Amino acid sequence: MTDTLTDKTKLIGLTGPMAAGKNAAADILREKGFVILDADVMAHGVLEAKADKIMKLFAQDARSRGLELTDSRGKLNRKNLGRIVFQNPEKLSLLESIIHPALNAEAEKLIAENPDRKFVINAALLHKMPLIKRCNLVLYIDAPALIRFIRVRKRDKLPFKRIAERFSAQKEIFTKCKNQNADIYRVGNSGTKKRLKNKIEAVLRVHTEKG
Repeated sequence: MTDTLTDKTKLIGLTGPMAAGKNAAADILREKGFVILDADVMAHGVLEAKADKIMKLFAQDARSRGLELTDSRGKLNRKNLGRIVFQNPEKLSLLESIIHPALNAEAEKLIAENPDRKFVINAALLHKMPLIKRCNLVLYIDAPALIRFIRVRKRDKLPFKRIAERFSAQKEIFTKCKNQNADIYRVGNSGTKKRLKNKIEAVLRVHTEKG
């Protein structure tokens, strides 16, 4: 596939549930000249910058569950924070209200500063970022739940309960993105990376031909 097929695609949204293969898709798009804005990586910076505020907000929750919100280095303990928010939709929404505006602002700034570059915003919760409105298209990477579960167990060694909590927190991502009027394409990823690459190239080709 030649670069001319992606010349008109300046911003791609990349989303999907946990362990579906978003990072593999990002690698494929990076090879095609896109700059990858990884929301997970950016979120770590936001969490660090706003750690004091976050620890104050969730201090009582942590105490009631016997959890420490700081690690041995005095940094925010993201794993324990996750154990609090992924079990409570209201707590998760509160944390997201802090993180997502900062993520969106940082991504918008990077894009504005590099008008000649092509970008991919890789974010599981892309539908909660206003930037989705600017995406030329959205790639929704998906895979069967069992395959995703096996990938998470192998990669993160999380217990079943915590995996189930995170899967539950990401329900209906496709519909929520579609409701943002996104030009969205579902891309299955239950096979090899080569097959995923072929599927992504086919989507880019169709999108480009649509004009």
